[in-house]
Amino acid sequence: HQLPIVALVCNLSPASSSPTSQTLLSHSEVETLYHEFGHGLHSLLSRTSFQHLSGTRAAMDFVETPSHLFETFSRDPGFLSRVLAVHYATGLPMSERRANHLALSHTDFRGVEVQTQIVHSKFDQALFGEEPCSPSLGGSSSTEMWERLHGEAGVPFAKGTHWHSRFGHLVTYGAGYYGYLYAQTFAADIWRSTLASSVGEE
Repeated sequence: HQLPIVALVCNLSPASSSPTSQTLLSHSEVETLYHEFGHGLHSLLSRTSFQHLSGTRAAMDFVETPSHLFETFSRDPGFLSRVLAVHYATGLPMSERRANHLALSHTDFRGVEVQTQIVHSKFDQALFGEEPCSPSLGGSSSTEMWERLHGEAGVPFAKGTHWHSRFGHLVTYGAGYYGYLYAQTFAADIWRSTLASSVGEE
């Protein structure tokens, strides 16, 4: 077996110019760090007979499961108040009340987030599907399709924008982006059935 080598190369908020200042991460950055750490652990802990099936080379339906699972740690009130969130100057842990509020804020607009993920998945399927996504081939443009899918899902769309042109996962997932949302289901199930009751306990 080959020992894995994994590096997380991060673009996080810089410390201020003061030589004694510390880098303080936003909660969004912590979520992203834990998400990517899940990918890193997936690669580090994989043990397969074939290297092309190891770690993040897993089936598209599953590949995002470890990352979403670890992302959940950054939102768990018990983990936040007892393990992760400590004030950089005082050393005091985040209060349980604040940790609960932060965890609940993740559910704000969750329905819109899921609908948006569905739009992304359907768009990905359409781009790599049988119908041409090109006016020169008799189909609609990618922008027209993007707008139509938003309308069908009831997700707000800003006319004159081309957000999908910077949607990098379309290149790497190639008709498999649905796995991103699918993996959230697996991760939530694993969390509830094995971790939720014990995380953050002393």
